[in-house]
Amino acid sequence: MVTNPKINFKQAILSTFAFFDMFDYPLTKDEVEEYLYKLPLDQHQIDIYLRESPQISYSDGLYCLKGREENFVKTQERKEIARKLWKKISRFRKIFDTIPFVRMIAVGNNLSYDNPTKKSDIDLIVVTKPGRMFIARTLLTFWTHLFGSRRYANKIKNRFCLSFYITEDNLNMDKIALDDHDIYLAYWIKNLQPICGDYQTYIDLIDINRKYLSGFFQTPVNYQKRHYRPNNGMIKSLRIFQENLLSGKLGDKIEKHLKNWQISRMHRKLEALDKKDASIIISDQILKFHNVDRREYYRKRWAKKVAEVI
Repeated sequence: MVTNPKINFKQAILSTFAFFDMFDYPLTKDEVEEYLYKLPLDQHQIDIYLRESPQISYSDGLYCLKGREENFVKTQERKEIARKLWKKISRFRKIFDTIPFVRMIAVGNNLSYDNPTKKSDIDLIVVTKPGRMFIARTLLTFWTHLFGSRRYANKIKNRFCLSFYITEDNLNMDKIALDDHDIYLAYWIKNLQPICGDYQTYIDLIDINRKYLSGFFQTPVNYQKRHYRPNNGMIKSLRIFQENLLSGKLGDKIEKHLKNWQISRMHRKLEALDKKDASIIISDQILKFHNVDRREYYRKRWAKKVAEVI
């Protein structure tokens, strides 16, 4: 596995391609610069390597590992799928903005870099106010389910996956990282696309995790904003009204009831779950439900691919 910070440029750039190759995703030159593993940005050296390396193929502004040229076609198909999913997110943004105590929602995983498949869901991370996470979760679940867009059971395609909640005082992702070089988590954080809520909360999330990301990247970790829209006007007023209504003892009572009810259901489901590959966290600050957590699988697969190409 390539974890030594003193790697050469060939190792760094091929390690970058190896990661995205796992998801059949070719890179533009700008993306190579943005996602470069371990080393500082050197545009001149990247230009030379992309132009002269026998291990890299090129087509119409895209680069991939030699022998993986079919990805050039796949990426065009997937960008069209992504366009439709982002359009769906835009339709739901006003609903998300009305939900009290939601501080920020971001899209992660393949859709965050426009690479979903035909079977993909829409993975969200939801940041909430401390002490009101269960109210926010209940309402978000209710509205997405009402409109037939919540992922559950075998209903996955084009639906919102609501499996990751954290409170705004608990933005450090280091605590959920795998013990040894969680490459998937690093790229996941770097690629998060905020869609609504308080943009400052997203900035805080990135800034709090910069130390962790520095173990993987020396290139800039830029704030993402291309899919973000602020919540202003009547929508914002409605959310604030609900928060004022539920901020006192009434809100405390409802939060406690929903917490007890939801945690009881979570533990019943957990007992019936095969925990071998699961990543389940249940606390007042984080709710994480991934019945199958593939980060270890991707870490090993990435390391194997790196060894093959280097």
